[in-house]
Amino acid sequence: GLIRSRVRGANAASAPILTFLDSHCEVNTDWLQPMIQRVKEV
Repeated sequence: GLIRSRVRGANAASAPILTFLDSHCEVNTDWLQPMIQRVKEV
């Protein structure tokens, strides 16, 4: 299922920041860098 797939993906990931987007999510151009910056600040 969805959660199991995400857990497997998270376990396989090597990046320090991980995000999941569902099929109904839409992002704007250049959305990722501001999010990464915010995560680094916290």
